Amino acid sequence: MITEQDLIELGFERETTSYNDSITSNVDGYFVDNEEIAFYTLMIDELEFSSNTSDEWDDELEVIITDTSIVFRNLEDLRNVIDILKRNQQ
Repeated sequence: MITEQDLIELGFERETTSYNDSITSNVDGYFVDNEEIAFYTLMIDELEFSSNTSDEWDDELEVIITDTSIVFRNLEDLRNVIDILKRNQQ
C-alpha cells in the first residue's frame, strides 16, 4: 500500500486542480463548492510518474508511468524502480 507520505519521501510533488478550474458548480440549481483534486508527480529524466487523483484514494493510491500501462500499487516495487532510475541517471 502506498501513502501520501511515501510519495513525499520519494520526492513526488503535490499538485492540485479543481474540475473545470472553477470554484463552484451549478448542480440541479444549487451552487456547490468543488473540492480541490490533488495528485502527485515525479519526473526522472524523461519519465513521468503520476498518482491517481485524490477522489480515487479511498480505493487505493497508485502510481503510473505516464503514457504506459505500468501501474505501481506496492511501495517497495515503486521505491526500487525509482532508486534504480535515479542511480543510473546521467
